[in-house]
Amino acid sequence: MAKFDVFGTTMIITRRDRGWMLAIESGLGMRRPVTDVVIAHLLVEAELAQYLADIYHESASIQHPDVIKLA
Repeated sequence: MAKFDVFGTTMIITRRDRGWMLAIESGLGMRRPVTDVVIAHLLVEAELAQYLADIYHESASIQHPDVIKLA
């Protein structure tokens, strides 16, 4: 499991079988699956932050300019 701050939104990526599963984490500990983003199973964990930055770059702002790995 990897946790990221994606331009101000907390997202969790977990390895499932032969792929990755992406979810948005609420402030209450609940997770909402993101079904419209496909993460290639060939990506390794070290590449996930850059991949999320590429996918969600429109969400960047002055307050949240980066994707940051949290855990």
